Amino acid sequence: HYIHKCGVLHRDIKASNLLVSDDGQLKLCDFGLARSVLKSEQNQQLTNRVITLWYRPPELLLGATQYKEHVDMWGVGCILGELLYKKPIMPGKDEVEQLDKIFRLCGTPIENGWEDAVDLPAWSLMAPRIKHTRKVTHFFKALIRTKPKKDHADLMDAVDLLDKLLTLDPEER
Repeated sequence: HYIHKCGVLHRDIKASNLLVSDDGQLKLCDFGLARSVLKSEQNQQLTNRVITLWYRPPELLLGATQYKEHVDMWGVGCILGELLYKKPIMPGKDEVEQLDKIFRLCGTPIENGWEDAVDLPAWSLMAPRIKHTRKVTHFFKALIRTKPKKDHADLMDAVDLLDKLLTLDPEER
């Protein structure tokens, strides 16, 4: 929130760019891909070849060159999912496989409230061939059932947050 409020996009939010001190203080590091985006420059073209593949949001994989803080929030969602699952949740080998993993977990865009996806440059090349329903909540709630009952309420709150962070439509994220 702080960096976004200051007009900075990190553009490489991932688990290895988080540092935690002995006293639990969290720090974000590696601003090598960061970009200052002032409100007056919001219509500028930016590269979509940023963010480590496993944490890259679908709009960038589909060729978007105008984006905002939502790209960082997708990465936060991937990290939260990783903390709950204890390993990366969408480890694609290339961009096509990455989009497939996203669609299998988060559903296909048009059927899940992101109709504007069809306007992105790579949609015609990378549109999903199979329709998938959204499975984020179902998948992670199934994991929670394996945890001690005393932790269920906190984990359910985490899953609700995760579901919002991994929303396909960047404007709703």
